[in-house]
Amino acid sequence: MSRPIVLIAALALLVGGCSDSQPATTAAAPPPATLTDPGPAAPELEALLPDRVGNVRLTKASTTGEEVFRGNAFGDEMSKFLATVGKEPGDLRFANAVDTSEAAKLELGVWEVPGVAPADLREAIVTASRPNAPGLEVSPGTLGGKQVTKVVYPGGSTLYLVDGAGVVFYVGSTDEALAAKALALLP
Repeated sequence: MSRPIVLIAALALLVGGCSDSQPATTAAAPPPATLTDPGPAAPELEALLPDRVGNVRLTKASTTGEEVFRGNAFGDEMSKFLATVGKEPGDLRFANAVDTSEAAKLELGVWEVPGVAPADLREAIVTASRPNAPGLEVSPGTLGGKQVTKVVYPGGSTLYLVDGAGVVFYVGSTDEALAAKALALLP
């Protein structure tokens, strides 16, 4: 699977929201015809993510907001937020690590916008998710030894957002024990 397809599938959760018929953390989405594999956009963010969670092998990729914020409500909302902090979509960098076999339905990711506080970025991610997910439930909690913001989509998919040093991490899984194991591996 090429890097852009992995990222497009992984971002479908946030970009398209979740429904009862979608898998827990990834959804099939055709990649834009113009995307090619230029290599990782943020290898240092990819390095923050584990290669495995237990026996689940993960595939890593990275991109920028400029590559994925095209013609969708999530991208529109994130672009508005970025403008309010003097940034552009290309300033947002994103890396993820995905169970491409989908056996465990697990995804980890990290978002970064240099100069933007993690708490502000986390709130923007939640806010940008709402247009595609009426009924989105958001609550604070603790999982895997980390303070998390738990985001539950109407279809039951769950993201756990965690503020890091200059970044926002997330773990997506319907298996809370697996999510806790993944969160414990994050810096």
